[in-house]
Amino acid sequence: RLLLRATSQDDAPAEAYYLLSRVYYETPMRDLGEANTAINRARSLDPDNIDYMAAELQLMREDSWNFLSEFVNAQKRLSLAEKILRADSTNSIAHEELGTQYIRDYFVYRNALALPNLEFQRLDRSGGAERDEVVAAENSQAVTAGTPGDGPTETELAASDFSFNSAESLLLDDRFDIETLQRQGAGTLDLSVRAERAYDRAIGHLNAALDYDPRRYSIYEQLMSLYALADDYETALDDLTEMY
Repeated sequence: RLLLRATSQDDAPAEAYYLLSRVYYETPMRDLGEANTAINRARSLDPDNIDYMAAELQLMREDSWNFLSEFVNAQKRLSLAEKILRADSTNSIAHEELGTQYIRDYFVYRNALALPNLEFQRLDRSGGAERDEVVAAENSQAVTAGTPGDGPTETELAASDFSFNSAESLLLDDRFDIETLQRQGAGTLDLSVRAERAYDRAIGHLNAALDYDPRRYSIYEQLMSLYALADDYETALDDLTEMY
């Protein structure tokens, strides 16, 4: 009540709005809409305050309602986190945010995707369905059909001439095994260098966040996600011991 009374005044200080935002974010009175309204007002009064920026960053982490909104929100969080760290290199909330974004980069770049190729068969003029040539879609050539009544109908041609080769022929026991994909002739784009760079940066920022705030549970949570993606369970156990 005291904070509501204070913020109802025209000359209310930025700190009152900041504290009101924390009440709406961290207590049973949780209301993200009110928390955002309060922190936006605090930042408008004191835009360079590190605590206010960090509070806004935390609120911006809440789930967005669609992919496009989340994409835009992620870019705003990245910009805000970098701004915070330029002013205060020890801010654990900003380090955690950057670590989280690099985890997403690692997840994307460590994946390889193979799709079956579109193929078609050229029918002989007698109308038989024997495949005498298989041509990849990128080298498309016209299909030669027989005379009317001498073979399959146009509908049958449409159904039989085009097909996908079997994705199972790749024997993908590990969908992230780029070497296996390449060895079996699948088209892949190897982004492992980017993945390794993103992994190193994620580890660096999350460890920095722990150094400055070793009791923040969410940092350990992000580290466990990263170690699980990388199958690095031995290191994960070390950090879980420290967390415990």
